[in-house]
Order: sequence, then C-alpha cells, then structure tokens
Amino acid sequence: MQIYKKTNTQADIFSQKFLSGSRAWPPCRACQRLGWGSLRLGGNKCCYTNQMILVSLQAVQKQLTMSKRIVLHAIVIASLVISCKPDKLSVAAEPTPKAPDYAENSQWYISNRQAEADIFYIVSTETADYLQQGVLCHYANTYNDSLRQPLYGEMLGVDSLLSGKLNFYSPYYRQCSLQTFTADSLTCERLPLAMSDVCKAFDYYLKHFNSGRPFILAGFSQGGIAVVELIKQMPPEVYSRMVAAY
Repeated sequence: MQIYKKTNTQADIFSQKFLSGSRAWPPCRACQRLGWGSLRLGGNKCCYTNQMILVSLQAVQKQLTMSKRIVLHAIVIASLVISCKPDKLSVAAEPTPKAPDYAENSQWYISNRQAEADIFYIVSTETADYLQQGVLCHYANTYNDSLRQPLYGEMLGVDSLLSGKLNFYSPYYRQCSLQTFTADSLTCERLPLAMSDVCKAFDYYLKHFNSGRPFILAGFSQGGIAVVELIKQMPPEVYSRMVAAY
C-alpha cells in the first residue's frame, strides 16, 4: 500500500523527529477478521477500512524517494463511490443547513500544542437523515449541537489517539448523510456540497492557522474522499509542505 509522499526538507525533518515514542493503533474490525495485528507507528502493517489508510511514519520515511504517489486504495474506493466528478456537478435543490463560517471558532475542533507540524483531519460520516422544519434533510447542520456531537466525539477520539505530538485541526462541515451512499445518483447529487465546505475550511486553515508549517492530511470514510479532492486541487507550494496523506 503506497502513500502520497514527497521528498521535502521540512517533511524529512518532521518524519525523522516524530518516529520514536509512538503508541499502537488498535486493529479495526476488518483487520480482526483477516487476522491482522495492530498497527504501530514504525511498523509495516496496514490497517484500513473504507477510504482511511493507516500507515506508519516510518513507512513514510522509507518512501521519500517515491514522489508524487497517491494512496491507490483510496482512489479505487473513491472511484467506486463517486461515479462522476464533484467539481462538475451542481448542488441538488434540497433543503440545506446554513453554511459554516470558518472565521467562527465554533466551526472548528482545534488543539494548538505549539508543535512544529499539523494534522488536518476530516471526520467520517456521522450524520443520518433527519427532519428540519418538517422536511427531510441529508446534510449535517454544523450549528446544531445535537448533530455536532457525533462529529465532535470522533474529532476528540482521533486527537487523543495522536498522543499530543501534533497540532490538530478539524473542521465541522455539511457532510452527507449515511443514506446518501445507498445510491450512486444520490452521492453525485449531494457530495459536492460537503466537498465545497471542506475545501473552504482547508483554505481558511492555510491562511489563518498553518503559518507555513508542514502538515499531514487525514480522513476516514467521507473524510477520505475529501482528502483525495484536496490533493487534486492542491497548489504546488502547499503540496511541498504536505508530509503525507492518510
């Protein structure tokens, strides 16, 4: 399983510095069924479900000469889920919640540890269809506390798993509901709105939070699709600071 990685001075320094003292990743259910063990940063096993691919930072370091490589597994899954290109689609005329304003602190989960590198994490699908003023809505409402809670729980869990090594930034976004992925036609209609929010959040992060530091992109499920979309649109200058994409 290959990862999207470049040869870059900042990336080299970062990956060497953070290889030691990392904790184990628990195996997912898919890996348990396959009989795979847990993934440790610095090991060579891979534990993955849907679009999220976990590989060790040591594996990142070993692949420094393999520039411009993208996570093949993520691309295959994304192509199966999305049978059309989101950037060429118009958002379906369905009831949609208020767009998140990323200048507001409430639209972020942030752990600024004054570290030398960041992780930008995009949460998985934590939203189901729900009624909004009597109409069925298929997108997360980032201003509704009860709908935000599952997203917050995942953000907190992933941040805790990283053991305080990195600054952690994760945006709330109008992700598609789980029911969206029951049909390719629904996915193509609804996914562009979620991807648009993530792109706006990433742009805001780069302008206001990143301060030129190296960073890691990470995402799971719907968040994994968003990672691929961000990489496809990433300018060369920003790309040069990306350590890896999970």
